[in-house]
Amino acid sequence: MIKNIVIFILFFAVFGCSEKNVMRADESELYTIKSFDMESFDSQIDLKGQKLELQELYYPDLIHVQGDYIVVSETQSDTLFHILDRNDFSYLKNIGKVGVAPGEIESCSRFFKSVNADEFWSYSITSKTLSKFKVQDSSIVAQAQVKPKNQEMYLASSLALSSEASFISTRNSGDEKFVEFSFDGEILETYHSWQDMLTLKDIPSNVISALFQGNFATNSGYDHYAFACLDADIIEVLHKPTGKITSIRGPIDHLPEFDVDYGAGYAMCALRLNTVKYCYLDVAMTKDKIYGLFSGHSFEEIDINNELKMCEQVFVFDLEGNPLAHYTLDQPIFHFTVDEKNQRILGITYDEDPNVVVFNL
Repeated sequence: MIKNIVIFILFFAVFGCSEKNVMRADESELYTIKSFDMESFDSQIDLKGQKLELQELYYPDLIHVQGDYIVVSETQSDTLFHILDRNDFSYLKNIGKVGVAPGEIESCSRFFKSVNADEFWSYSITSKTLSKFKVQDSSIVAQAQVKPKNQEMYLASSLALSSEASFISTRNSGDEKFVEFSFDGEILETYHSWQDMLTLKDIPSNVISALFQGNFATNSGYDHYAFACLDADIIEVLHKPTGKITSIRGPIDHLPEFDVDYGAGYAMCALRLNTVKYCYLDVAMTKDKIYGLFSGHSFEEIDINNELKMCEQVFVFDLEGNPLAHYTLDQPIFHFTVDEKNQRILGITYDEDPNVVVFNL
């Protein structure tokens, strides 16, 4: 997964000349900015992790809590999902047959909760397909799948469910920042504009959306959504019933410099690698809290010097963007989830022998 991120950044790294970008700081009735730094937290809490030795895991990538289960995805396997007991981490089964036939999946880019305790959703960005799996079913293929119904739906990129029949996403084109689709492909609602993010004029919207790529998370009520940016230390929190966004910015106030490159015949975002820092690699939500997995390290620090830091900090906010807690992890991770019932963070370690690590809160 880390290599995929690096490849993505290299893909967009075409150097040229442009003005230095500046983030807009405009606020309105529907857009509020909450800035923070390390001093905004009352204290820093050190968490010591317990790394599990689950022999069934070879290339673990993502982790998810659903009902009484923990689901861990693999990047290279005939079946992509390992099912563990949520309480004692005992191994239960594997499901998620890899393939292109009905019910099979090509990859897993993100997990989503289902309203049913023994079901979960996965999303493959390569095939643009949502797949629903039932843990207690004897079948290892998906029980239902949602594929793009039109071009607009196909252009959806990062997404989160907004119900069992709809989702909210960013897109690879268009100026709308967030778009809600029904599973039938109908656009139900749009929220805010990418053009409002920068002071620079005449920057194509697809370039701005590529600059602010990231991951979505939602709470169980489907009323709040957190979009955490990979290359900028920004978490955009959407309150869906009102359309209001709270933009959480910090702690280093970072945005990489970029150029607009037309080498491919259309506008592309070309990040200047010497200004890139990984920011929020992952985001999770509970009923009333937002958890951001933060790095703050440059490409050189992580991949060239091999310091293996990646992500070792978790920031916690309430739904209004107010800082609540700052956790420092003793083992770096690159994906995580929050087990609210058992009060712990579950992550996938970033080391030579990745596995599940448990941090008790």
